[in-house]
Amino acid sequence: QESPKLSEVWTSFERHYANSENPKDKAKVATYRSDFSKFIQHTGDTRLSMLNRSHALGFRDALRALPDTTVAGFKELTGFKAKDFRNLSLDRQCEIASEENLTARSAPGVRNALKRTAAVLAWFDREHWTKFNVLNPLPDVPNAQSEKQGEAFQYDSEETRTLLTSDHILGSLSVDELWCMLVLYYTGARLREITPMLGEDLLIVDGPNSEGLHIREEHELGRKVKNKASIRVVPIHEDLKNLGFLQYANRKPRDPLFPDLWDTTGNRAGSFSKKLKALGMEKGIRPTVRPSHGFRHHVIGLWREAEKRQDLQDAYLGHAMRSQQANYSGFKAVAKAAEDVWPELPDKQKLIAYLWPEN
Repeated sequence: QESPKLSEVWTSFERHYANSENPKDKAKVATYRSDFSKFIQHTGDTRLSMLNRSHALGFRDALRALPDTTVAGFKELTGFKAKDFRNLSLDRQCEIASEENLTARSAPGVRNALKRTAAVLAWFDREHWTKFNVLNPLPDVPNAQSEKQGEAFQYDSEETRTLLTSDHILGSLSVDELWCMLVLYYTGARLREITPMLGEDLLIVDGPNSEGLHIREEHELGRKVKNKASIRVVPIHEDLKNLGFLQYANRKPRDPLFPDLWDTTGNRAGSFSKKLKALGMEKGIRPTVRPSHGFRHHVIGLWREAEKRQDLQDAYLGHAMRSQQANYSGFKAVAKAAEDVWPELPDKQKLIAYLWPEN
């Protein structure tokens, strides 16, 4: 049997939910109709079996060109209520957006529209046992993390120096926040891998002078990792030890390693990240959505400049390992490789003064 056209897919979806006694189902129909009708306009109401990846990517690009209908005074700007405007043809919407220089739809707005469209196709997949949902998984929608699409933000050497030496920045951060920033700099770990750590995550891996931080999952504490390779023990760099990190991190097993930044929701970690962004901008550092992640990409750059083996870098940073030598990248080898990756600290004594104010 030939697969239905997209308009028939929508008709089935609308018939199913519009007759529901649940008011949320009826609201779902009203919310999804506009996005799916745009999808039908974009693809030319093709048959479901003819959908392909280019349809999904083209639809994503078409959504990006549409204006944000949630901005204040939208009716005064366009002469249309938001609901009526969304029911116009794609071409007409883009034409008005261009004439009036309207604000473009945000990345979350594009992503949500794609999700709603994919949800209709997913429903049809389940009901009719088809395999035609090319919007699932969804195409990526870039955000404002960098000025160039697809470019990963990373601090350059001068920005890193500013973060580690500016009296304004160092004096505005708590001791816990300072240690967290330094751990991010010397491990390249993700912020949400570091902030939920406990005293028991400070490990002696293989005798004296072989300390590491254990990155793992523990969902009841809000600890999650990106993939299996992210579960790892990261060697503690000698520079961190010389600053006194082992003394700072000497805590009871279930006590937070960074008390100011620990909670199960990650809200405190998010607040720290925003604070770091604001302080950096005051000192001329480029704004970014995820300032703590800039350390991770900076560390990747340092490892590449040092021309270290790929499997050692992957093991250190928790990347899915691509090297055939991955099985040989043990803790000692990783710790040894990391010794000369980082340049000398720009002002060690200043950092010590802020890290140990009581002394």
